[in-house]
Amino acid sequence: MAHQADVRTARRSPWRDERGANLLEFALVVPVLMLIVFGIIEFGVAYNNSLSLRAGAQEGARAGVVANLGPTTPTGCTLAPSGPTTGSPTGRLMCLTKNRIGLSQAAVRLNVSFVDGGGTAGALYEVGDYIRICADFPLTSVSGFFGPFLNGRRQTVRAEMRIEQVAVPALTAASEGNPAC
Repeated sequence: MAHQADVRTARRSPWRDERGANLLEFALVVPVLMLIVFGIIEFGVAYNNSLSLRAGAQEGARAGVVANLGPTTPTGCTLAPSGPTTGSPTGRLMCLTKNRIGLSQAAVRLNVSFVDGGGTAGALYEVGDYIRICADFPLTSVSGFFGPFLNGRRQTVRAEMRIEQVAVPALTAASEGNPAC
């Protein structure tokens, strides 16, 4: 009889030693899994904003090269106080570009400049030269997990196209906070 009792306790002892192992594994795996899931979400939001920024800047540059500057009195457009007015040709192009970007207009910063065929900045708005639109938008953390890495940084895009025709009132170079190009 003593022998049978020893066999039963020998069989039970491995189970007694592994109590709580599932909880420990869960506690170790869940933070890593959450970091991966929220990282995917943060990357997806930042990538979507980058695509919107790039497409809007390209549409704005295209509108500038064919002298389609948008409505003469754009509504709901937010330009920086140091930038052009919304009624000026450059302001109209900037409002059109911000509208095409589709993100928060107050957070988007634009820079419209001109480059001649040799790459010299500051050229005039003339057929054969290039229009360059630079846009930037702040990166923000949606979940808060990646706030220290994302908050305070900006994503920047540049669109450059050759001017095909000029508008009657010529565009001028203008900037809102001077995004890096």
